[in-house]
Amino acid sequence: MKQAALQMNKENNRKKIFLALVGGICCSFLMYGFGIASTTISVADAKTHNHSIAELQTEIAELEIEYFERINALSLEEAGVLGMVEDKKVLYAHLEQETKVAYNR
Repeated sequence: MKQAALQMNKENNRKKIFLALVGGICCSFLMYGFGIASTTISVADAKTHNHSIAELQTEIAELEIEYFERINALSLEEAGVLGMVEDKKVLYAHLEQETKVAYNR
């Protein structure tokens, strides 16, 4: 233990230890700056993406309104002219299945 303390007290080793500490502190500041910058950029990107999503949802809503307006404006005669025919024999499949509920007492 004394030998290690004497070895550390030598001028050459003191400089190495000091440089290692300064290098570690500089590296820590660089990593901290990188973390702050990447977080800031991620928040800005999220705001941009949220704005884009809102625009797309508005556009989808407008297209849905236009679609329903066109569907409601289409009469049976116009559909017949376009080659669409109403199916008279519509059959539905019925599945009898018991519903089971599990619970703990």
